[in-house]
Amino acid sequence: MIDERRIKEKLQREANRVMPDVLANVYREIGLEPQKAKPRWRWPFGKIATFSTAMTFLVIAVLLIPTFINGPIVASAETSIKLKIIPAVEEDPGEGAIYLPAIKYLPNEEDTPIFSFKIDRYGKTLPLDENKNNAIYAENDSAKMLAVGLGLENTMKKSPVELVLSLARLSREAGYIKSYAKGNAIVYRLSGEDAAYQVRLKANIEAELRYYFKAELIYGIAYEDENMDLADFSNYVDFSGQADNYRSSYDNRRSDHKHDDDRRGSGWGSDIDQWMSDHHNDHMSDTGSGHGR
Repeated sequence: MIDERRIKEKLQREANRVMPDVLANVYREIGLEPQKAKPRWRWPFGKIATFSTAMTFLVIAVLLIPTFINGPIVASAETSIKLKIIPAVEEDPGEGAIYLPAIKYLPNEEDTPIFSFKIDRYGKTLPLDENKNNAIYAENDSAKMLAVGLGLENTMKKSPVELVLSLARLSREAGYIKSYAKGNAIVYRLSGEDAAYQVRLKANIEAELRYYFKAELIYGIAYEDENMDLADFSNYVDFSGQADNYRSSYDNRRSDHKHDDDRRGSGWGSDIDQWMSDHHNDHMSDTGSGHGR
């Protein structure tokens, strides 16, 4: 059977030889040739492939939505944080010590680095003076050593969790967190007008510090002490001019404590999960939170 379409195409070719389409040729020469309609786009997959693709997108959405939900949020106001790093006591210090439930520490503030800092509505640290070279108020010499060890410029525009973790790591290197003794504590106090943001920030700080302690086999806890003084920046003084002196002290102290982990006994860390769980629960209750400092 003769294909009708092929016959029409042959007749068209013969007609063009006898009488060319002069108008079409003119249009083509002057750039006015009509544009051919674009073919309609069709989904290149079959039904099975389409279903598989849809399921893939669904899985990606399920994985990413929690990331967006738990990501950074914008607070309605600034938040201030006061932080104390309390080293464990190796032996019973006698009558001069203050006791918490299974946590004890000496009342010497110089053995307890104390910091305060502010974060803006977007969760980044704020500069504390017009020089804008520092975002942390180091309230005693031990805190100043750690701040200089970190680098004052490295305190700027940091998330509070990131800054707290950095200070915790430096405290361990300098011996203010004793990795070979049980009873280290990082206590803090939040203040500000956005209570909902503070609840979330508190959970993030404690979760990250708990993970750090556990990963490094450090018997330590982190909790908010509502009896601690609020952050107060009225006595802040720029000490960047003394940075070299504090850096030298920090380097010496870090050298003195670089072998602290060697003092751990056999079986160290075997009960850390239970220990941390017990002390976390103690300090989350009204009767268990620390009151001494």
